[in-house]
Amino acid sequence: MLGSKSDASISNLLWLETDWCAMVFSSFSEMQGLLDRWSEVRKNLPNPGSYEQLHREVKMMFPTNHMIEGVKVDLASLLSQSFISSHSISWGSQEQPPAYHFTSIYSTPSFGLHGTVDHDGTLQARGNYNWIPQPQQQHMDQVQEEVDAVQEPKPTSTSKFQIQLGSQGQNMTILEHEYVGSDFSVTAKAINPHPFDAPPSWNPSKKLNVTGVYTLSYLQSISRSFAIGMELTHQKPSAEFEDTNMSYVLRYAPPAQPLPKPSSYPPDLDVPFPHFNPKHATQVFTTQWQPAQGLLHSTYWRRLNPRLEVGTELQLLMTPAVGGQPGKRNGIASAGFKLDTVWATIRAMFTSAGTLSCVLEERIVPGVSFTICSEMNYAQGRGGVGKVGFGFTLEA
Repeated sequence: MLGSKSDASISNLLWLETDWCAMVFSSFSEMQGLLDRWSEVRKNLPNPGSYEQLHREVKMMFPTNHMIEGVKVDLASLLSQSFISSHSISWGSQEQPPAYHFTSIYSTPSFGLHGTVDHDGTLQARGNYNWIPQPQQQHMDQVQEEVDAVQEPKPTSTSKFQIQLGSQGQNMTILEHEYVGSDFSVTAKAINPHPFDAPPSWNPSKKLNVTGVYTLSYLQSISRSFAIGMELTHQKPSAEFEDTNMSYVLRYAPPAQPLPKPSSYPPDLDVPFPHFNPKHATQVFTTQWQPAQGLLHSTYWRRLNPRLEVGTELQLLMTPAVGGQPGKRNGIASAGFKLDTVWATIRAMFTSAGTLSCVLEERIVPGVSFTICSEMNYAQGRGGVGKVGFGFTLEA
């Protein structure tokens, strides 16, 4: 009697163990099947680009990064395929004193070095090493093409550094590594890292005290049109203060659509501006949300034809009331366009703050260009307060 009960208990245990093993094996099989299907889907997903270049289409189109106040003259010399030197002189600005900058650039398919020194002795240097070598540029006009044209993202693994040494103690160090895969990108960055900073006041015996700003970002394509990502930021500028926050991003870029053909060029005319790549997306929508700061940043860019681009940008600051203090509800919207003609590029932008800005770049001959900039702030009254700038660039 006891033997039969013992045999039945053992049989039940064996059955439970067998059923549990079968269930675990089935779960692993289903998970493996999901991973296999996801691997097949990833083969057709596009490269989303890097996290830092999330709003690159709008930023390249707006005149903000091309504005000049006063007069600026740039003289660049192509000494070899790998070495470029330039001189920049600016004066006449209401906000900045006259300045002189000397810049030298050395680049190869594996690494690049960029150094700038100004009249005050401030040195800025940055460099990068490409673990996956990229094709080397052959002409100086391709340097400008990187600024004006949206480049197709390619798989890269790049280590970067940036150093600034100022005469007034304005020093900064940035270390970064970025890996851009076939359908994702990940970036790790450290700003002013210091592993042996001064200890906090509540623990003066602490020997290892790491300070600085550290970020880790990830961007992943989930379909042919959508990419999502996030960024973790840990700030510890001193031993007395520490903060960590997250931000979330979304990028929507549907496949390129056929565009209207441009007007016919004169026969045998070499068009000086970069030609439109039909493989590039014709419209891109991006949004970034930072819950800790209550900051929402959204952009929309669209190419209407091979010569005309339009875009909008919206920045909202929404913070709740804390400690009896009212919350903030601030925002600014911007809209602009970029138009390429045969010998010129026009950029213009208008903001909800009442600022109108425009940049005209006229290419006289290859290597010689003339720039006219203007900005008018109508929100300051008296008919508006304006700024005007002129630029001249010579490449030889």
